[in-house]
Amino acid sequence: MGPGPGMMTQALLKTIKPKLYILMEPDKTFHPFLKEICKKAPSNVILTELNGFLWSSYSQLETQGLLKPAYQPMDHIHTSLLFVAHLPHGVLGEQLLAQFLIACFDRLWIHQYGRVRMLLWVTTSLARRLMATPGRPGRCKLGIVRESVAECKTIVGNKDIPGICPGLETLPRDFIREKDLILIEMIPLPKIPIKAPLDSFDYVVRHLFVLRKTPLIKAISTLGPGAEVLTKELPSYLLEKKVDEITREEFDEIGQVFDRWPFRPKILFDQWVNDKEECSNTIGGT
Repeated sequence: MGPGPGMMTQALLKTIKPKLYILMEPDKTFHPFLKEICKKAPSNVILTELNGFLWSSYSQLETQGLLKPAYQPMDHIHTSLLFVAHLPHGVLGEQLLAQFLIACFDRLWIHQYGRVRMLLWVTTSLARRLMATPGRPGRCKLGIVRESVAECKTIVGNKDIPGICPGLETLPRDFIREKDLILIEMIPLPKIPIKAPLDSFDYVVRHLFVLRKTPLIKAISTLGPGAEVLTKELPSYLLEKKVDEITREEFDEIGQVFDRWPFRPKILFDQWVNDKEECSNTIGGT
């Protein structure tokens, strides 16, 4: 998705030699470069103008018989399907990544075929937020949701976020771009570890992070009028933690307590439905 001039494309063709490589690049500016790659590569490289941001593009690939991988069980990573994308900068890139995570949870999109590995070029700032551990700079809702649905690691990093290959590092001169990029790998978990309903879990994390540096015992009021009553069902050590110090497991515990609360706000269900309906039309949203 969005191969641009095709640097990553050439590297993958040389390294993993895929049986079929589908390029989804709606920007015709890059097509002369990609067509040259197609000429030199085997006949298994297909260039399309399909927009990878649209769910309908993947349906078209299926209709055309180009995307028809067999389903593989969730106990292992899919052996014949790999998704590669260059995410846009800013809010759009974060929205796109968030919807990738929703698809992982619901086993939709490419994840209907199993645990599909994703290689994503993202900005350093987005990667930091995606992988920040409790108490570290960048800890946010996006990272907690990611922990709940997928494993993540840096393949090619930089001085701020090292990759797993020390000899490979992106440098400013490598890209004529405004932002520094790194390559991350995301693999869906075989089983979602969240016990709380996802709409309650999402609501709790989203609202508590409004006061990210505030102890939970004070921040819990953001969950709704009278939410302080929930503190009676939570351990004292957890109530003393700042919101950005709370682990994914602890957010799950809070989500379960919140879900049992008879006076919890009902609008959280509408919010989740709206998010899902938006995802039904475009991956990146508008």
